[in-house]
Amino acid sequence: MKNIIITLCILIASFAQAAGVIKSNQLPVKSKILKTETVMPKATKPIPVAIDPGTVFGLEFSPRYSFGEKQSDGSRAEYITYEFVPSIKTQNYSLKMTSAFNYQTKDQTGNEWDNTLFDGTTNSPWALGPYFNLSPNILLSLPLFKRTDDFQNFIGARLTLALNSKNADVPNLILKYGVQFGKLNFKNTQTAGNFNIDTRLRQRIHLGYQITEQLLAFIYFHLDSNFLNDNSVKNAFYHESFLQYSFNDNFNTSIGLTNGGGVFKGKDQEEDNLKFYDKNSSEIFVALGFAI
Repeated sequence: MKNIIITLCILIASFAQAAGVIKSNQLPVKSKILKTETVMPKATKPIPVAIDPGTVFGLEFSPRYSFGEKQSDGSRAEYITYEFVPSIKTQNYSLKMTSAFNYQTKDQTGNEWDNTLFDGTTNSPWALGPYFNLSPNILLSLPLFKRTDDFQNFIGARLTLALNSKNADVPNLILKYGVQFGKLNFKNTQTAGNFNIDTRLRQRIHLGYQITEQLLAFIYFHLDSNFLNDNSVKNAFYHESFLQYSFNDNFNTSIGLTNGGGVFKGKDQEEDNLKFYDKNSSEIFVALGFAI
């Protein structure tokens, strides 16, 4: 009897030990479960949300050295133009201010600021079909820093028709045509001289081609119809052609040629003066451009 009891105890102990081993092998490994639970399912595509960019401030600065038009003594004018263009851009509108200071390298008595131009426009041009966009601009020019001038202000507006190059399958081409009209005001109305313009109609053409990602070839041309206070009309032109190399979005350099003046010249305006290059009036320039 004693042997039977001992045998039963041994069997019960063995069974209990075996059951414990099986139970422990069936327990989940906690660390593996936690690791498995951290694996997230594949994310679904987020729904686009319109974000108001707020107000963005910018600044462009461009020093430009010009080897200018021929003087009466046979020499060439030389000057440096420092152009400052601060800007403000909201979600719907943009406003920029252009001020330039001309530094004469030979005679500092001619140092002077140009008139300051304020240019406001919308950031959403009007689409005219798939190939063209139309943009309106409001213009205001003031002699904010200029010291010696009879000029008071210029108020005008401009419409610019621009080619949608991407839709036209010419993504590297820049082509714009603009028409602006405005009223000039002076302290003293004159009937002769350089400051007797009452109103001005200006036609502008921008033509450019992005040769490479960094290199741009560009031509700007405008033709002015100046309506004078003596009821006559005087036409004038200006063009600027240049090559520009951009190192990045914030820094570029350019070299170019300008010419301008009256469309006709001579005592009786008998000579055509609309020229791309003129040995007396054309200017050569080199410039740097910085933007933030």
